[in-house]
Amino acid sequence: MSEIGIVALMIRRGSRRRPGPICSRVSSKILAAGEDLSIPGIEVSLNRFGTGNPANWSKAEWRVLDNFQKMFLRQQIEQNRDNLDDTLCMFRLAGWPLEGLLDQVASAPGATLALRLWNDWCRWPAPGNESIWITAFWASPDNSTVLDFYTSRRLYEKIEALALADDTDGEVAAKASAVASVIEAYANWPLKPA
Repeated sequence: MSEIGIVALMIRRGSRRRPGPICSRVSSKILAAGEDLSIPGIEVSLNRFGTGNPANWSKAEWRVLDNFQKMFLRQQIEQNRDNLDDTLCMFRLAGWPLEGLLDQVASAPGATLALRLWNDWCRWPAPGNESIWITAFWASPDNSTVLDFYTSRRLYEKIEALALADDTDGEVAAKASAVASVIEAYANWPLKPA
């Protein structure tokens, strides 16, 4: 059985087995292979056993799963596969704390994050119809928390600073400006302090 299959079985069965040396290398190999963990989808496997709850796993198993989560989310931020919000929701539904997931997104380099959000919010809609895309699978109050993050002053200022920086590549600056405009359109706070 492949290393990918072993981790998939571990997740699906909620294994309490101690992972052998093979599991310490698995997370990066799964990501490098670009393979799905299961036919129904990784979100089904992760959600089935409260995968994001460290109490369900040995320390070694949790280390593998938590490292996998961090690497997978980082990869989703850096690549233009799927929607970033789908990945956030998947890990939240599996039990990872939402604040930690959003902190991981916020800590991404500005250009990487701007390009990712441009791909999700601005690439496909007709000009003037750009919007913040949020999956329908968020439960309350997480859906509001995620929208608050996407429309936060913190995120807006990070993206706006990138768009206005003299050393930002022209294409990146234009995309960052488009993302900042979408955040501005949905923001629940005044742009200029009173």
